[in-house]
Amino acid sequence: MLVIRPMQLTDLMFLFSRPEYLSAYVRRFGITARDELTVRIAAAGVPQLPVNWEAVLDAAFPPSHPG
Repeated sequence: MLVIRPMQLTDLMFLFSRPEYLSAYVRRFGITARDELTVRIAAAGVPQLPVNWEAVLDAAFPPSHPG
């Protein structure tokens, strides 16, 4: 069976593996800051972040460059 549904807030723990998945989550729910995402991760009770977490996070929230 294949079921397609809109992304839910609780889907966060399944989206850590790929930057484009986390970016889609951030856009979908209007998350604008790393701190806000950190709060959601804590609330979701994610037991362990993947090894590549920093790269995924940087893709979702590119570091700002002083210009």
